[in-house]
Amino acid sequence: MKADLQNFEITAHNIGGLTGIHLNIKEGLNVIEAPNASGKTSLLRAFLLSVVPVGKSGDYSYILHSGSNYGFVEVKDAKGRTFKREISRIPKGVQIRGDRLLDEKLEPLVRRFAIGGNNNEVLVAVRSGQNMKQILLEYTNIDLLRAELNKLEEQKRKLLTDKEALERKLTDTSQVQSTLEAKSAELEALNARYLEIRGKQKELQAKDSISREYEHTTQLIGETMGLISRLESSISSIKPRLSMLELDSENYSRKLDAAEMEKQGSPDSISSSIAALSEEKNQCRSQIDTLNHFIDEIEKQLKFPSRLLMDSEETSGSIIERTFFDETIMCPFCGQASQKSALDKHRTQLINLRKKQLKNIHQIELKISGLKEKEEELKKLDKDIREYKQCISSTHLELASLKTRLAQTTTQLKAAEGKKGRLESLGLELESKIETMSSEVTKQFSSVNQAIGRLEIEISNIEKKLRTKLKFREELEKTSKELESAEEQITSLRQEIRSQEENIRENFNMILGEVYAQLKFKNVDAITLDPDFELKVSRTSREGAGYFDRESIKTLSTSELEVVGLVVMLSGYITYKVMEFYPAIILDELTFLDFQRLNSLIEYISKKIKSVILTTLSGEKIADEVQRYRLKAQPQEDIIRG
Repeated sequence: MKADLQNFEITAHNIGGLTGIHLNIKEGLNVIEAPNASGKTSLLRAFLLSVVPVGKSGDYSYILHSGSNYGFVEVKDAKGRTFKREISRIPKGVQIRGDRLLDEKLEPLVRRFAIGGNNNEVLVAVRSGQNMKQILLEYTNIDLLRAELNKLEEQKRKLLTDKEALERKLTDTSQVQSTLEAKSAELEALNARYLEIRGKQKELQAKDSISREYEHTTQLIGETMGLISRLESSISSIKPRLSMLELDSENYSRKLDAAEMEKQGSPDSISSSIAALSEEKNQCRSQIDTLNHFIDEIEKQLKFPSRLLMDSEETSGSIIERTFFDETIMCPFCGQASQKSALDKHRTQLINLRKKQLKNIHQIELKISGLKEKEEELKKLDKDIREYKQCISSTHLELASLKTRLAQTTTQLKAAEGKKGRLESLGLELESKIETMSSEVTKQFSSVNQAIGRLEIEISNIEKKLRTKLKFREELEKTSKELESAEEQITSLRQEIRSQEENIRENFNMILGEVYAQLKFKNVDAITLDPDFELKVSRTSREGAGYFDRESIKTLSTSELEVVGLVVMLSGYITYKVMEFYPAIILDELTFLDFQRLNSLIEYISKKIKSVILTTLSGEKIADEVQRYRLKAQPQEDIIRG
């Protein structure tokens, strides 16, 4: 949050020699009177505390009252908002904390160009005749540009170092290329010599029957070795298959034994038993049908005379029932007269017999179901046994075939190895004879061959070295381009820095001229910043003809230096537009100015700055002489320490 300082109040407690003070700052000139120099200086320290950096510091210990461990300054802005900055004593310095009046980047400009205390950096630099570049340019973006420039220059130095190293690595490139060409020519001559000797060797071999026999033997050895290789490969493929088949045979045999042990009986015998039980079941069904017929006929006769009796397989023998059962009816089967009770008893016997037959049928069906399950199991076992026997049979056949093949292949391999041994012995014998016949040619051939091998290695190494140098050259080209780019950026950045510095210097010189015109001394015509930011003064010569520049401003008097310092400080305030964020300037007692110059200065800066705060000692006539209003300090406590 940025404070609105068009009008503001400031309260200080335990700052410098003050224990307490409250001031209202209005637009225009504010003359603040203090009873002594210490109190006047303390007023400036109060303004300074409001814009110093927060945190621990050893540089601002003088701001705090010497007899206190805590102080503060509080600013109430035009909108009634309060900003408080506190200072407390700690070992080796003070701790500053609290609200910010302004953005952290703007506070340094206020400290340097808006608060004209005795320790103001601009005033100190002018008094000591320092170069003003750092003082006037520190809080611009030129520092960032210089940091970027330093980074680029460091990059340039590294690129230059890399470039020089790569150039050193490439110094002998032409020499390496010449060596490669010489070695290549030497290799070409050796290859020609190789072909010449090889031709003599072939010519000698063509004329020699031993050589021809040796070549034929070598060819046979090669063919035999190929045959041996094929036979060994065949054996290697047969043996794993044999092992696998033997394992399969054992597994099938174990499964067959287990199946035969598990099998009991035969499906045919079980089928006979099922057929017998089915016949027995059919007989029971037939008996049940006959019983049902008899029961139905008896029930018809029993129901026919009277409908009062209900059909029941179990009778309770009640009086009513006995009355009815004692009746005489015709037997449906023999045609003779019979009592109802006797006929009903016969019906009950038939029903019980039917139940027995139904139970028998159920038992028979359970037996048939069990036999069918067993029959299925036996059929499955028979199928498994047939399959195992078939697998065993086919496995045995394949085993027998492979064993026969293995035996034949082994025999062929032994024969081939024997033939190879004989051929090799013959080859060695023939080789010895050939070496004896063509030892000189062979030596020449070997010597040339070895020389070719050495040269090829040397050429390979040289080519590898050249490839490495080619990479160095590519790296050098890349580094050169990067260096060129860095130099262009450095040139551009330097131009930008020079342009900005020159713009700032020109602005300062223009404002310096305006401000100094209000305070002009008789023997100092102008104050300017030279291109190196050295302050220069121009004086009229004794003869009054022309001007000349001093080497520095150190020849000025104390009062002249104070005027120059004030001019530079005000010029910085105007140049950097401090008015836009801090529309007030605080000036210490300007006793080095006469009232005419003071009036002229106040009138000038009042047009540029809304609030001008001028400290002075009580009783001095400055307040009456300056045609503005004044604001007299009203201490909260009548204590001002020197």
